[in-house]
Parts: sequence; C-alpha cells; structure tokens
Amino acid sequence: MDGNVPRATVPEVPSSTCIMVARESFSRWPAALEHMAGSVPSATRLIAVDGGSPPAIRRELGRLAPRHDVLLLETDEVLGPHTARAAAVPHVTTEFTVFIDNDAFGDEKWLETLQDAAEQTGAWAVGPIYSIGHPDEGRVHMAGGRNQLVDRDGTLDLVERHLFSEAELVATLGRVTRGPTELIEFHCVLVRTCVLETVPLDPAYRSLLEHNAFCLRVREAGGEVWLEPASRVTYCPVMEPTSEDLRYFRRRWSRSWNSASARHFAGEFGIAERRVLQLDTFRFASEYRLHGSRTERLLALTPNWVRRRAVAGLVGLERRLAVAMPAVDPEPLPELRVVHRPSWHEVVPSR
Repeated sequence: MDGNVPRATVPEVPSSTCIMVARESFSRWPAALEHMAGSVPSATRLIAVDGGSPPAIRRELGRLAPRHDVLLLETDEVLGPHTARAAAVPHVTTEFTVFIDNDAFGDEKWLETLQDAAEQTGAWAVGPIYSIGHPDEGRVHMAGGRNQLVDRDGTLDLVERHLFSEAELVATLGRVTRGPTELIEFHCVLVRTCVLETVPLDPAYRSLLEHNAFCLRVREAGGEVWLEPASRVTYCPVMEPTSEDLRYFRRRWSRSWNSASARHFAGEFGIAERRVLQLDTFRFASEYRLHGSRTERLLALTPNWVRRRAVAGLVGLERRLAVAMPAVDPEPLPELRVVHRPSWHEVVPSR
C-alpha cells in the first residue's frame, strides 16, 4: 500500500464492541452513553441494552442511538445487569467485548489501554482501576483483588478482598502495576469474545457474585485476569435518585434477587449456602438495599451505636429470610427489540 495514502481513506478495523447496561439506576444513562461514544476509538461498536427504563430516558436513548451509531436493544422487562449483558453478547462479532455500566465514566484512552494490555499479555479479561464518586475526587473503589475458594477444615469458603479500596487514587497509582489479579468487576471489563464461549455469562446471577464466578471460571479454564492501572474508570452512583431510579434500585438489590444469586453461587461452586450468606458481599447488598428507604432516613437520626446495632440486626434478618425463601429457577434470556440498527449490525437469528 502506498504510504502516502491519507489516513482518512484507510478504514479502521473494529476490535472491540462496548455493551452498556443499567447497573442500579436510570438517570445517568444519557450522559454515560454520550461519554462512552466520545471516549472510544471511532471504529468501536456500541450496544446499549435498555430493560424497563422510564419513558423520558427511553426517548433520550432513542435520540442518541442514531447520532452515535449505537445498536439500541430494549425490552419492557426489568433486567438485572448480568441478564442484559448476556442477552447482548450474540450481537458481538469483534475480537473483544467490553462490558460497562451506565454509571461508569472512563478516562481518556481507557479502552485503548485495556485493549493494548490484552493484546500484549494474552489475558482473557482485563479490568481498569475503578474509582468511585466524582471523577475529580480521586478515591479508589478497587484495584484488583483476591478471589479464592479455600478449604477450611473440610468446609469450602470464598475469600474475597478489594485491594486499595477507599485509598487515594494518586497514591495508589504509584503502588500498582499491570499484572495478573484474581478479581475484576463488571463496572467495566474487557474480555476476549471467544472466551465467552468457554466461560459464558450466567444470567442466574441477578445481583451478586457474577464477577466472582466469572473470574473463578476463567482461571479454572486456564486463562488469566489482569489489572491495567493505566486505565481508569469511575463508578458514579446517583446521589439524588428519582422515584424511577429507586424502583429499579429496590428490584435490582431485592431480597429475592440477592438470595437467588447467593444460592446459585453456592450450588455452582459447592459451598454451603449458610457460608455464602455470611460473605461480606451479601452483608453489603443487604445493607445497601436500604439506600433511599424510610428505614435509612430514620436510622440517620439515631446515634452511631444505635445505627450500627440496627443495621447488624437487619442484615441478620435478611440472612434468615434468604434461607427461608423458596428456590427460584433461572429465567430464560429475554427477547430484545432492535430499536435502532446501526450501520455495522447484522441480523442475529432468533434463539
């Protein structure tokens, strides 16, 4: 090829497809979608999966999809994040699939950096440093982590730990380097698309432990999960949720979904249910689901020691209720409507 050919005449070959789904709210959808579209290479393919968003958000997504050549898929069902991700995977034909939540915002070149790491290391999955709050706050949510099944006196347990959680970002960047890790999260992760045939996403994880299960299965299959600290993605929870946000939030972190996820993990990895329900992950979800509730507002008026004891009691109650709940069969993947078909999209046969 003539080296003098202008770059504009040489089409970029798409390497990645980004799939954006709702994590726990709807309000940030438009801003997150626009940010993603503006922060990735122009050849990157974009998919947004809308499961039950309110009419105003749905209209805005419908307006943005043609502007940014996004494959917009929707259903009237309220979808858990992992169900939405799994339902979108059949539309991917690129080498890499990137999963990102609708409240996550990447720094400049966040995607190129993840992709370079995968290409240079052979990693099956690569995650960035996750910060939390406003991007300017510089507070770490997670920079890799521990994720191991261990035998304790004949009883199998999961050991999970988020590294550098709540640390200052600037200080953390000087202490971490690109390398293998045991844990990333689905706030944002780049995965080799072929890996999703060996380790498919499991929609039975409706609210919890999907990242633990995926990382364990990748390593069991002989692959590696890597951290690329040169890429940073910020998880920005909605601080003033709308009533629609709260309705989805309560469903997404509901007792039934938390219990079903914990039980599925226990069954998949041979851990006693009671051990899974004792994990910090379940405690977090049980406490976190109080966000925006009348109970949370009342507890905010009490002394710290009263609040701590009340929350501990509520978490204990959640565990007991989870044990008593009947098992829930996994739901089939939903049929998604194509609201906007971009220029690159091929028709996917019905399942």
